[in-house]
Amino acid sequence: MDDSVCSSAVSLTRTEVAEPQETNQLDLGELSTFIMDFLCGTSKKGCATNWFHIQEHVVAHFTAGRELSSQERSSITQCMWVHREQAALTERQSEQLLYTETAKTGPDDSTDQFLVCTAYTQNYTIGTLCAAINQAYCKRHGYLWREEREHRFEDMMGQIAPRRNCSWYKILMLRKLLEEEADLLSSQRVRYLLWIDADAIVVDPSVTLSDLVAKGKHMELIIGEDMYPKSPCAFNAGIFLIKVGVWARQFLRDVWEGTAGTRYQSVAHFEQAAMIKQLKMDFEGLDDKYKQLQQPYHSLLGGPVVKSFIHVCVLGCQEMNTNITDEEGPQNREGAAKNTQRTDQHDAPDGLYGQEDGGQIGVNVREDEAGIGQEPYAKFAFHVAGRRQKVKLLLEMVQSRQIPIPACVKMEALFLNFNGRPGHRDRKRDKEKVAGTGR
Repeated sequence: MDDSVCSSAVSLTRTEVAEPQETNQLDLGELSTFIMDFLCGTSKKGCATNWFHIQEHVVAHFTAGRELSSQERSSITQCMWVHREQAALTERQSEQLLYTETAKTGPDDSTDQFLVCTAYTQNYTIGTLCAAINQAYCKRHGYLWREEREHRFEDMMGQIAPRRNCSWYKILMLRKLLEEEADLLSSQRVRYLLWIDADAIVVDPSVTLSDLVAKGKHMELIIGEDMYPKSPCAFNAGIFLIKVGVWARQFLRDVWEGTAGTRYQSVAHFEQAAMIKQLKMDFEGLDDKYKQLQQPYHSLLGGPVVKSFIHVCVLGCQEMNTNITDEEGPQNREGAAKNTQRTDQHDAPDGLYGQEDGGQIGVNVREDEAGIGQEPYAKFAFHVAGRRQKVKLLLEMVQSRQIPIPACVKMEALFLNFNGRPGHRDRKRDKEKVAGTGR
């Protein structure tokens, strides 16, 4: 690492305990050398690089356990980002992919394959509609399809225990694919996995997954922004592409087993928040970099549509994962703002397996934040996360985009005995039956 890069960061100062009035300039060249030596020592021992632990060693070595100022933390973080980016370049050069040929710069339709994955519980009837449409999209482009729909809600929760929200199941399913079916993925030349939530549908089948990978600069994780511009989340984990390889296996393992995921086993935003936390612990930066630069992050607030980091590319929500219908888009921004306002307390996740109304407190999409002249609004997929009347909105988008509904979908079943939450009947209907007014 060139010391001049790190030396351009803000100088750190350290107050001596014995003489409070005097300060010593921390040599960022020395800091850079310390990080490099630590990385070399870790590599010689054959240990995996844990950037969060490296930061802890840096702080302990240079500050003797004292409390850091915000300016010092910012400077150390910036220096860590520089080393993280340089290490990522080395990682890519020596990456051992689960692939039979030499690593390429990006997917090639003629040789590379995609596996599209989803899962939902038996009673989640919305999942049958979305899965049928998405499977038809896969058949159109020759993509592989993996659907798990036979689980009872109780069985799914048992598999992910002690995690208390079924949205965690996506991490378990993807981990099993990468670790237990690695040979199969390699033999079928699968380069990327696409996860799509069970309440999301592809609404523009002309967009290929290779298009998304190219737009996402062939990064290891390509994901969309959260639908809500003022959301505390750097992205929404309802739809994402993850590259088959060493990085993906380690990342999902860390999310599932590491300290980042422990806090969010039963706290919103569950696996999504754990993914974001783990990436920040790995010094990917995400929205923190934009905050330090005092620049807008979300594309609907003036931020860039494509945001590239070390292993991650975050696309604008309309590029990949939006919950605004065509009718609510540019033609009716006021309606979109009203319908997407979320003011309820978290007690459930966004609609992965049917749980509605789990939103951040007090988020309001203003008229000038919804649509921003996009036509049509959803450029790839429509995801009804956080919305009421999911079936109604999905069918509106199906009609708007003239998407044929496969014959296997039983339309009457979409509206039967389901209020959006697995394992729960419609309480209002049950009360009416008790009162003798129900049918």
